[in-house]
Amino acid sequence: DNPPYVGPPPAYNLFRVGTEAPYTFELYNAANDSAAPTTFTSNNDTRQAENGRYLALGSRDGLVEVYDLLDLSAPPRVTNPADGDPSDVYWGFRVAMSSDNLFVSSLFGGKITVYDLSDMSIVNTITCPDAYDFRFASEIICNSTHLFVGQSTGREDPNDNMTEAGKVWVYNLSDFSVEHILYPINGEFGDHFGSTIKVSDTHLVVGAYGDDEASGYNQNIGAVYLYELSDLSGSVIKIDAPSGAQEWGRQVDITNTHLAVSTTNYNTPYSGGGIVNIYTISALSASLNPTYTMYSDQTYDGMVMKGFIDDV
Repeated sequence: DNPPYVGPPPAYNLFRVGTEAPYTFELYNAANDSAAPTTFTSNNDTRQAENGRYLALGSRDGLVEVYDLLDLSAPPRVTNPADGDPSDVYWGFRVAMSSDNLFVSSLFGGKITVYDLSDMSIVNTITCPDAYDFRFASEIICNSTHLFVGQSTGREDPNDNMTEAGKVWVYNLSDFSVEHILYPINGEFGDHFGSTIKVSDTHLVVGAYGDDEASGYNQNIGAVYLYELSDLSGSVIKIDAPSGAQEWGRQVDITNTHLAVSTTNYNTPYSGGGIVNIYTISALSASLNPTYTMYSDQTYDGMVMKGFIDDV
């Protein structure tokens, strides 16, 4: 029910039921989805992360809940809101998880608190290497080897706000050292590169919903960047928004074979409706055209519902 949150893959499918807290979650076994789901409730639902054994649900008040997927009848373990910045009401809004650690940050960022999943003790705190740290870690995600940290207002020159196009910090999980820093191509103020990040086994995708259609015009058309994980310092594919889109790339998702990009505001063929473009990754080197395109055509009294497609 509005909207379905799918994950954690591949062993389970998780769906939220209802639009107001406390939410009911239904967890289905992906190998036997006809079986009755396991259900549990939570007030948290701002962001999810999982590692196949544990599921973390973030919140805006620092209370992140960690559930054992093998025993959902057990009460969740929780973080202490005091672990974050007491003045930051959004601490806990972003969560990520590796096999051993839980990472918690904020919508406005500044630092990442790293927990040991075995006992929920704090093992590290990651702060922005730059003096300008606004919205550092406003997006975080990880795979088995690296933590990807978005800073949508990051500056190429920390002392020049006109270079505030955004960037992505790539940390090696073995020692939490910065291995790469990714920047947008010809970045401009307000591109919001790094506002959304997803990773598969082979690729990294970064959204930049404020990217301009033409240099110097702040039209917020949007773009996404596709990297090969095996060579993050190598070539990158930039995919510009389709004609008629606004803030395209606010939501992205990726598998080993396909990339999905959405926006809630697309002017054709339905004025102000949503759109999802799905790309075949292997074909992107030859053509940037999507393999599939899905539109929102939901109407109410003859008017299109803006924002119908708000996640992928």
